[in-house]
Amino acid sequence: QPVVRFGSELSQRVVPVSSDVLLAVVPSAGRSANVSVAVSNDGEHFSIVVGQLRYLESDAVISPSHGPIDGGTQVQVQVSGLVADLQCIFGDIWVNATAVSPQHFVCVSPPQSSLVDTELLLPVKMSITGGPAQEVGQFFRYEVFRLYALSPPYMGTSGTGSLLVVGDGFRNSHEIYCRFNGEITTVGTYLTSSTVSCRTAAVNEGAVAVSLSINAQDFTLQDVHGTAIRDLKIVRISPSTITSSEDDMQITVFGEWFPPGLDYSCHI
Repeated sequence: QPVVRFGSELSQRVVPVSSDVLLAVVPSAGRSANVSVAVSNDGEHFSIVVGQLRYLESDAVISPSHGPIDGGTQVQVQVSGLVADLQCIFGDIWVNATAVSPQHFVCVSPPQSSLVDTELLLPVKMSITGGPAQEVGQFFRYEVFRLYALSPPYMGTSGTGSLLVVGDGFRNSHEIYCRFNGEITTVGTYLTSSTVSCRTAAVNEGAVAVSLSINAQDFTLQDVHGTAIRDLKIVRISPSTITSSEDDMQITVFGEWFPPGLDYSCHI
């Protein structure tokens, strides 16, 4: 029975596939290391060295660790030691990594077409130069969220206000951003699983499309729409003074750019 040795550790299972191919289970390793792979026919004399295997250290870090179910997230992978080539495995889907440096790679998350209504947390494994998949203690969360509407559906053109994006499936994150007309990005704030507050952007009058990102990278393909109008301008109010004892007193507000058909409210 052939025996395969990885460094000083023996494989616990070796299966002959053909006269020149063996399938061997790789033993675990507690640190990053290059080990020689040797084969013996009697378990004592390892005279045949078939190559080198690099173990990837388990403190590899990925960022961001979450993205949309459509895939396409550029996941930054930082590894310890020098690596010539790398592959990432999201669940059971293998993708090639692009090297930025021998310790920095980028893997693009594959789409998960089986997801419909729920998020999915998958382990992310690594493979060095086509070797076996190795656990690195990292997980990637595929997220499902939807956008329904803007509240209010109007915003000023100056970009000094805020509005709500209404939807569902939002998660509390410090990486929320809002994009207006596919160009201008502002900071968003998580409020509830169905509402995110967005700082508005300076835009031209007319239709406005808003998309959302909750990982500071991937914006929704689906937009919600509103209308940008000139900022309301208050010129004066009448009467200009009231006493604290007067309740339900009517005040008239005079100004500019008050479009008809909107729901107005006053805060005093």
